[in-house]
Amino acid sequence: MDISRLDFALPDACVTGKAATLASPPAFSLSHPEAGWIRLAIEHPDADFPPVMMSKVFSPLAPLWAWSLALAWGMEPASCRIDEEGSAVYLIAKAGTEGRLSFTLVRTQYGCRNEPERLLQALTWEVQAETVRALLPLLPIGVGSCFIDEQGRRARLVHRNRRRWVLCWEDGRLSEGDCFYQDHRPVRRWPVAEGPVFDEAALDAIDRRRLAFMRLGVSPYGVVCPCCGYPCMDDDPADIYACDICDWPVWTLLCDKDFPETDPLEILKARTLFLQHGDCHAQEPKSAQEANVLRHLRAPQRMAMAQMVMAEWDDWLANPDLDHTPEPVWMRMSR
Repeated sequence: MDISRLDFALPDACVTGKAATLASPPAFSLSHPEAGWIRLAIEHPDADFPPVMMSKVFSPLAPLWAWSLALAWGMEPASCRIDEEGSAVYLIAKAGTEGRLSFTLVRTQYGCRNEPERLLQALTWEVQAETVRALLPLLPIGVGSCFIDEQGRRARLVHRNRRRWVLCWEDGRLSEGDCFYQDHRPVRRWPVAEGPVFDEAALDAIDRRRLAFMRLGVSPYGVVCPCCGYPCMDDDPADIYACDICDWPVWTLLCDKDFPETDPLEILKARTLFLQHGDCHAQEPKSAQEANVLRHLRAPQRMAMAQMVMAEWDDWLANPDLDHTPEPVWMRMSR
């Protein structure tokens, strides 16, 4: 999604209007969509703020999604507008006192013709800046949130590490990458209320291993091979090319908009080959150049090293230590 197209303008009524101050943050909860609307409830014993009704059709969660990310990245002051029928609700965040963040929730009524919007209700509260991370998952962005892309495919967020996201798609595959960009181009995904059900127990062994490495954040650039499920440990993006174990082109996870993971059949084929003989290539080479590559990959010493590294990673997962990780295959072979 291209966040530069979002409107963060704030009407004067939201700035000058008087807001009721809450001693503690309210709770937020989303209901399932009914008749095309999503209901966002604001719950607090000292606040009488009717639920916000958001149209599912026009995806008003998009600005709220971008707003929550802006706060997570320390980009306040930030505001967003959530449209309702006949009125508008704004969420504003800015630096408060003593290292806190000040939040304001405002409902306004649309003016007629050139008249300004009229303030109807406003709430404000402060929280410690370090507690914002705990607050944000209560909003419609976080693990479990659902998105739809330009091709109409739906996905559910199952893990995030700042801007690095892991999504579970309707066809059951997992993808990882930057939430906004791929190869310096915007990736447009819009929040929706419903998406695929994520059942971690139903994942195959490779995807379960892959997700475990993603959650632990062991790879310096968040790259875990979708073919064999082991992490890429190169600490320079210029060195990220092929998987150290199965030779799958992991560089495409960082650079290519149309990387093979968009085709689950390609991944399934590569995994089948990996399980058969330890790499992502077909049994017979298609060219003299590939024959040289396979001769190196399938040399007995290298295959033994790869088996050793995989076994060490499997043991490491049982007792993770980010300061001590298995030595890559290429490093062992260079001795």
